Amino acid sequence: MQVVAPLPTTLTGHAAVVMGGKVYVQGGSIAPGEQDAEARMWVYDPEADTWSDGEPMPCRGRFLQQMATIGHTIYVLGGIGLQPGDNGRMAREMLTDAWSWSAETGWRRLAHLPHYCGAAPTPAPVIDGRIYLLGGDDATVKGFTPQNHPGFHNQSLCYCPGSDTWYDAGEIAVARAVLPCAVWNGMAVIVNGEQRPGKRSNQVWGAKM
Repeated sequence: MQVVAPLPTTLTGHAAVVMGGKVYVQGGSIAPGEQDAEARMWVYDPEADTWSDGEPMPCRGRFLQQMATIGHTIYVLGGIGLQPGDNGRMAREMLTDAWSWSAETGWRRLAHLPHYCGAAPTPAPVIDGRIYLLGGDDATVKGFTPQNHPGFHNQSLCYCPGSDTWYDAGEIAVARAVLPCAVWNGMAVIVNGEQRPGKRSNQVWGAKM
């Protein structure tokens, strides 16, 4: 293991993908307690061991969003933004907007997600040219304490870039949020994560889409 150049800022809740041999980090929160949401993007070049500023998103900042890459295009899907709350602090606002970015086109707005989705496995798996959002938080479960929370939802969504359309991809075997994902042998492999707020899992699942 070697130490590489540090990210220019501290972040949590951000997302990252690899494209063209470079690492793209987008969004996240800098201040503790979810009091800010970034729209910026940073790019790491491993050959030069340097970070540079990417083109910021022309929209709301966000964290716990989903990212994916297909070819030379990055996708940023849903996530959680912030708005002024009743107590003077910022409050979560679930997002359904979706965006793509490439060096040729810059940022482009895509079709909105059919429902809220944040903290689903990311990078979102890409299988047969389609992007899948598996579970996550859809904001339908509110007002519960971590002890009596019924758990995150187990629905999935599929995005087709060619037609810029979303469709319901059905139920998945487990409900998870805040976790990584990798594609292996045509399967979306999701690792650990939360079953509900504060309730972690040590399970690893593979999903054939």
